Amino acid sequence: MLLAGKTGFTKGINKFSDWTEQEYRMMLGYRPDLFHGKKVFTVLPEDSNAASVDWRTKGAVTPVKNQQ
Repeated sequence: MLLAGKTGFTKGINKFSDWTEQEYRMMLGYRPDLFHGKKVFTVLPEDSNAASVDWRTKGAVTPVKNQQ
């Protein structure tokens, strides 16, 4: 329900319009079956942390992707 003077949103057809829920899950890459009962992270010692990191030089920052 929209209130007077408030904007809402519009829907339209795009490249994802006919995807099933399973296809969305595959696109997101989430596979809970891969992590069942496994340790999924490692705690690193804090004394080796740098004061700052430029993630651009480490290759961790990617170009902007299609945001349509």
